[in-house]
Amino acid sequence: MFLESALVQLGGKLTLGEAGQVSPLLAKQHDLRDPVLLAELNFDALLARRNTGKSFKRLPQFPSIRRDIAMLVPESTTHEAVLKVVKQAKPANLESVELFDIFRGQHVPAGRKSMAYAFTYRHAERTLTDVEVNTAHEKLVEQCRQMLQATVR
Repeated sequence: MFLESALVQLGGKLTLGEAGQVSPLLAKQHDLRDPVLLAELNFDALLARRNTGKSFKRLPQFPSIRRDIAMLVPESTTHEAVLKVVKQAKPANLESVELFDIFRGQHVPAGRKSMAYAFTYRHAERTLTDVEVNTAHEKLVEQCRQMLQATVR
C-alpha cells in the first residue's frame, strides 16, 4: 500500500500511528495524478498524553511603551553584562529587554561596539505616562553609563 512509510512514535516506545506515501500503482488505480500522503494516528493515545494544564497567558489590557537605546560600549561587554546592569537597576514597570543590533565599523571607535536595545515598559493595572517611563528609563541609561562605560549614541 505504501511506497515509503514511517512509524510515529513517542519516546521511541509508544507507537501513535504511521504515515507514508501511497504507492504509485494504487494511486493510478484511483486516478490520482499527484503523490498522496496518508497518516493514521491513534487519537486515544495522543489525548491520553496531552498536557491538560493551561498554557495560555491573558493578553495585556493596557498598552506598552517602548524605548530604544544604542550605546557604544567596550568590545568585551557582553549581552549578559548588560542584562545584569538592567537587573540591578530594577527600572519600574520594565516588562522586557531585547538586543536587536550589534554594530562594529565606520563611526565606531576601535575597541568599542554599538549595542542597540529595545526596552518595553507596561503596568498591569493602568496606562503608564511618558513621565513615568522617561524617569525609569533615564535611571537605567545612567546605570549603563556608569557600570558599562557606555556612551549613548
